[in-house]
Amino acid sequence: MKNINEQFDELIKCDDDSVCFFPYGGDSHDFSAENCKKFINDKLKEINNMKEETVILSNAIRIVIEEQKVSTSFLQRKLFLGYARAYRVLQFLEDAGIVSEADGAKPRNILVKNK
Repeated sequence: MKNINEQFDELIKCDDDSVCFFPYGGDSHDFSAENCKKFINDKLKEINNMKEETVILSNAIRIVIEEQKVSTSFLQRKLFLGYARAYRVLQFLEDAGIVSEADGAKPRNILVKNK
């Protein structure tokens, strides 16, 4: 598997400091050096955000399976998240089949058991 630098080398081919080419599906787009740097920084931020989300989701999965309970407020306390983000994590856990759907005020069932 290629590391992130190798992936960027494939994505970005710069002739000099002033022009970069971004090959997408055979098309090339010219950008000034400033736009090239902005594009790279934006992509790095996206990657860092994905890494952060991966850590949060993996911690959520581990905690829910270990504790065998879940709620939005539980995730907020355990993962130090705001309500909206904790709710999105809970929706991910439901979509992934780790927890059951909401059933009114009843607690959700944990569908994956701790060994």
